[in-house]
Amino acid sequence: MNSTTYPTAISWGIWIPVYALILGQGIFFAQETSIYFLIFHFGLAIAIYFFVVRIKYVLDDTHLKIYMGPFLYRSIELHSIKKMEMSRNPISSPAASLKRIAIHYNKWGYVLVSPKNRELFIEDVFARKNQLIEK
Repeated sequence: MNSTTYPTAISWGIWIPVYALILGQGIFFAQETSIYFLIFHFGLAIAIYFFVVRIKYVLDDTHLKIYMGPFLYRSIELHSIKKMEMSRNPISSPAASLKRIAIHYNKWGYVLVSPKNRELFIEDVFARKNQLIEK
């Protein structure tokens, strides 16, 4: 099999208020602070935006790789995945939506992801894991 990339689902109902607060604070303090603060503030808002919209999950024949922006957040061996279940757990994770999948791997490993097509993602992970077992 080839590698398949699953983009993250994004709950804009959560993220729009976050950005409104960040940008609103910058606008509110625009008269009272230096230009450097404003540049940093708006640069931070842009960086957070790109990290959120560029979350992706890449499945290859042996690994699930989770990327946040340009950085590899975690690489999980498919054979180590114990179970996957739907979740709405709000803890911090590489998931931009509350419609999440909890992935349990190794003995205690746990990560939450939010691919756009959760059902297809789960099917693909288990199909690739089963191919590894058959080899």
